[in-house]
Amino acid sequence: MESPSEAPHSGGSSWKQLLITASILSCWIQPTSPVTIVPNPPHGTVGGNVTLTIQGFSEQALSYNWYRKTTQNSNNIVSYSVSSGVQRPADIREKVLPNGFLLIPNLTLSDNDDYIVQIVDSNGVIGAIAKGQLEVHEKLAKPNISVNSTNIRENDSVVLTCSTENNRVDIQWFYNDQPLSLDERMDTFKNKKTITIKNVKRGNMGSYQCKVLNPISSNTSDPLNLIVNYGPEHIKILPSPESEEIKVQFKDSLILECQTQSYPSAHYQWHFNDSFHPVHSGNTYTITYASWNHSGKYTCWAKNNVTNLSIFKNITIKVVGASTISLLVSKPCKPGGMSTRLGTRILGGGSGSSLSGGAIAGILIVVFTGVALIGVLIYLLFFRETGKSELAIAHLTGWSTLQLSIPNVSLKHSGTYTCNASNSVSGLFTTKNINLTVYENLAKPNISVKGTNIRENDSLVLTCSTKNEGLSILWFFNNKPLSLNERMNRSENNQTLTIRSVKRKDTGSYQCEVWNHIITKRSDPLKVTVNYGPDHIKILPNSESEEIKVKFNDSLTLECQALSYPPAKYEWHINDNMEFKPSGNTYKITSASWEHSGKYTCLARNSMTNLSISKDITIKVVGMSPGRGNGPSLFGGAIAAIVIGVLAGVALIGTLIYFLFFRKSGR
Repeated sequence: MESPSEAPHSGGSSWKQLLITASILSCWIQPTSPVTIVPNPPHGTVGGNVTLTIQGFSEQALSYNWYRKTTQNSNNIVSYSVSSGVQRPADIREKVLPNGFLLIPNLTLSDNDDYIVQIVDSNGVIGAIAKGQLEVHEKLAKPNISVNSTNIRENDSVVLTCSTENNRVDIQWFYNDQPLSLDERMDTFKNKKTITIKNVKRGNMGSYQCKVLNPISSNTSDPLNLIVNYGPEHIKILPSPESEEIKVQFKDSLILECQTQSYPSAHYQWHFNDSFHPVHSGNTYTITYASWNHSGKYTCWAKNNVTNLSIFKNITIKVVGASTISLLVSKPCKPGGMSTRLGTRILGGGSGSSLSGGAIAGILIVVFTGVALIGVLIYLLFFRETGKSELAIAHLTGWSTLQLSIPNVSLKHSGTYTCNASNSVSGLFTTKNINLTVYENLAKPNISVKGTNIRENDSLVLTCSTKNEGLSILWFFNNKPLSLNERMNRSENNQTLTIRSVKRKDTGSYQCEVWNHIITKRSDPLKVTVNYGPDHIKILPNSESEEIKVKFNDSLTLECQALSYPPAKYEWHINDNMEFKPSGNTYKITSASWEHSGKYTCLARNSMTNLSISKDITIKVVGMSPGRGNGPSLFGGAIAAIVIGVLAGVALIGTLIYFLFFRKSGR
């Protein structure tokens, strides 16, 4: 029986032996640096050479076996014996160097692949397996840039496409030789090969280029000059008085200039006093010698033949200067009948010779004598003949005109009036005809639409209803004259407007205006809403590979967006599970776990158009996982070697424990 004093010593010795054993075991299973394959140069070039170097293996090797993709015998490229310096097969393009590196000359795109080397060490066992990837790229050809339309108008959609002969390229866009900064109206598709500009503006005019890149080369397209047609708008007439009335001296000259913002430049026409036919074309109108006939309203019409838009501006010209003394007596008869009218005009203050005081007095005496005589003649010829006061003689206004007033004007007063004027003193006689047209007052028109649920690509019919007849009708869109396109038709009298295959850009305010030569009336606005979509669906974050990686325990918010009116309703499905369908355009993962990996589908639906669209995205959770660290992954052979080593360590520990304890204790 052992003495008690020996027990502590024996126990301490046992614990020391256990610590020594654990230290030996921990040193034995200490991880070594991984063996890797590194291409030199890092990226291969078609027609060039690359060497696949082995990094991290310092032991003596007996042989090297190279593979593509996997270590199956069918994927073996070449085997190399270090002792003999012979490779099998020998008559291939690839060559193994004495240090085991693999030389691949005359590279082609088909050499892109994963490469594996299996190293047999001096003990005749697999000492290491390493894997690496070789990327081979070609020199890039010049790309070409194209646009979806040659006639681009402001607020249209523009699609620019970058075409290239090469694959596996990155694409960059440039605007006026600077990298293009995307705004809220721009989107890229198909790995940036296509860029869409919605509601293009004149500020988007300029030079566009696309550049293709890979790790070894780059090339840039020729510039594409994008032209945006717009206008006309912001019209003005120079000189531009605030009162919109220009006074010009009698016999002076005047130049009117019409200006507007438009591309291409607008075509101009001038109309005088609402004349149907233009009196002049061009942006300037010149009056060489102003006379009384030049007084009136001048209208400048500007039209852009590309955008089919037009705009107009009015200005009033008043000729002033020479004074006028006129005396006019008129009698209207039935249309086409006889009229009597006397007019005497005395001009003074002009550029001719001045009259003396005696001459002026003589003229005035003659004038007053003529007036008295005319009054007597009118009374004898008309009042006594008709017995009624059909003629109303207006008062004498200063020294200007004796006028005829027609109270309570009606449509029956329309017709041709003839004025006969004679002077008994001078013995002169003259006749003048004038046409009088009386127009009725117009009622406000009403605009209506056929159908209330208007979907994109349907047909839209707008009707302008009015109580009056024989009127001209104009259509307006968003307070501007409507420019017809190839999808629009009007009826013969413009009363009906038909839009075939209506588009979302046709959404807006429509009005119709009825007019005759002196009166216009416009309807109240009718708001037309075109229901469309959903289309152009995307999930944010936007991944070109359609796979989003999220770290374990991190949060992730998916946002689904689609163009739709009314706004689409959204559903989410995971791994095609149709029963699990949370709603809303966002889906949030608060703390990512392995169960969150999979396929996520966003379904967008428009209840008005009865259309739907879906988009898939793959979520991959990465990071710390059971049995997996953040370092490089191990191959099957390496894992097997680790397992064998662990089992051998366990057996060794068992043997040590047996010899140290069981034999010593005799049990």
